[in-house]
Amino acid sequence: KNELKVAVLDGFLYITDLQVAGKKRMDIKSFLNGYQIESTAIFV
Repeated sequence: KNELKVAVLDGFLYITDLQVAGKKRMDIKSFLNGYQIESTAIFV
């Protein structure tokens, strides 16, 4: 996967990279290799 599809009020956001608090910015593929996300996760 090269993106993470997140449902928002009027559609979807496609996340290609992100930064966890206190960590370096990483592409979504690296993130998904190291973290598990619940289907009910909330992003802020």
